[in-house]
Amino acid sequence: MKTKGVTSLRETFYKNLQACFAEIRFCRSAAEGGARFQELTDEIRAARQTVQVNAPREEKAVLLYCIDTLFLLLEEGDPQTIFDYADAIHNVPEIYLGKRNLYSLRREMHAFRRKYGRDYFPFLRRLSPRFTRKAPENSLEFFSREADADFKWLFPGVYRLLCLLGIAAIVLPMVGYLVCAVLLELPSEWPLLLGMAGAFVFGVGLFNLVAAWMHQYLGHLLTAVCLLGGGALTAWSFVLLIP
Repeated sequence: MKTKGVTSLRETFYKNLQACFAEIRFCRSAAEGGARFQELTDEIRAARQTVQVNAPREEKAVLLYCIDTLFLLLEEGDPQTIFDYADAIHNVPEIYLGKRNLYSLRREMHAFRRKYGRDYFPFLRRLSPRFTRKAPENSLEFFSREADADFKWLFPGVYRLLCLLGIAAIVLPMVGYLVCAVLLELPSEWPLLLGMAGAFVFGVGLFNLVAAWMHQYLGHLLTAVCLLGGGALTAWSFVLLIP
């Protein structure tokens, strides 16, 4: 019950922050927004303090950059720049709601970079894995043809390497199991299929770790179940086959 309450507060926090980012596009200064502009900037400052104290390191780095840069632009006071920047960042909180990943924002952010300079959004070019406790809400999208398009566009060489690592993660445990079976001269009986199935499941767990680099990680539970369950099935097959 406590975890559910914390999750609800987290969701409310990020939805409110997203709403503030979206609304400040149209309340770009005290002259334009009046009292509402002050309310929005106060809410965003309070959100910044919460992020500074409570957010994980990677999450903190992205959100603090977005908020601090927004305030710098508000001080400079150019309405069009503020609108374009707030438009580029207003969906960033959806990353932490599990609705999209960082790389899916590359179109908005690169449009701003092309217009105002390549120094903006430096984190977009930093390659780092993203591990989450559970699968995100948009996890079904990971199985679509376009799921890797944004990451591939940003990191074409790394994308090819990760594809090779993903294939290796699935195939090598099964190959390793068969090599052990041949070296140990295990009989061709049904437990051999059990071991192959276990090796495949173990490989799925490894593949999930590789997918974290593309921000398509499906949660700690899947990783643990696959690695432990697949390993147990493989080990049990050896117990059944070795006299």
